[in-house]
Amino acid sequence: MAKAKPKTIHNDVVAIKQLVNFAVRRKMIHENPLAELKLKKPKNSPQPYWMRDQVELILKSTSPRYQALFHFLADTGTRIGEARWLTWDDVDFSNKFVHIRPKDGWQPKTGDQRVIHLSDDLHHVLSKLPRSSKWVFTAPRTERFPTGDRQISARRALAHLKTVLKKIGLPGHLHTFRHSFISHALIAGAKESVVREWVGHVDPEIMKIYIHIADKYSRSAMHEILPGKGPSHGGDGAHAGGSDCAQNVHRKEDCHE
Repeated sequence: MAKAKPKTIHNDVVAIKQLVNFAVRRKMIHENPLAELKLKKPKNSPQPYWMRDQVELILKSTSPRYQALFHFLADTGTRIGEARWLTWDDVDFSNKFVHIRPKDGWQPKTGDQRVIHLSDDLHHVLSKLPRSSKWVFTAPRTERFPTGDRQISARRALAHLKTVLKKIGLPGHLHTFRHSFISHALIAGAKESVVREWVGHVDPEIMKIYIHIADKYSRSAMHEILPGKGPSHGGDGAHAGGSDCAQNVHRKEDCHE
């Protein structure tokens, strides 16, 4: 059996403590046996990312069935759950933006409701999709579901992405699209407050890691145009090309900020 990751253990213990507290409040038990248990939050690991040309390569190598979904994740920084629950009512083609908002039985993580503007490319991609379902991204028709009016499967989308990544020699998973979007936005000079408006809640400690990536990229770029004036490429291996970051992309499968 694989050893559980520190973050998984932490989350499980938090859930247990909440359950025990509930039992105490309802007088199901007389005292809290975990009252003295102190939890230490596990350290956040660096958030790796793909460079933009690598994202483009992934999209070109992707099956048409998942191309629009991956393009959406790459150009909006949304979570896979937010993409799965996107309906055509959420898409405003005239003003070129999408709403991320609650639905019956689902709400965005941490309640993030926001508007995300569409790039011209993504606007074109979405406009070409069939609208036979209320969902923007749908699973293919099957004998069991002949109408095809089903949300796309995150598990199957991940399996396809893993196949693509193995073929082109890159590690990563669906959430790496989000990491990459945030990193690209900050590297391009977008303000942290603006990026937060686009992508919703990001843990402050994790955002610091993204900002650090952008800062290292900026300093490395300065070194390229002014040799001898900037920092060396030593240390942790980060540089303007980003290949080291890309090659270390996300082996921490339980990171879902």
